[in-house]
Amino acid sequence: MALAVFVGSLIGVMALGMPIAFALLVSGVALMFYLDIFDTQI
Repeated sequence: MALAVFVGSLIGVMALGMPIAFALLVSGVALMFYLDIFDTQI
């Protein structure tokens, strides 16, 4: 399921027209929220 969250958010954000580098950043943050490992000190 984590892979689906990552790929789904990556494709969704890229479909909105965001550059790939920023789309990877957004999908990485979405995955960290999904896995509940988001740490603000990263």
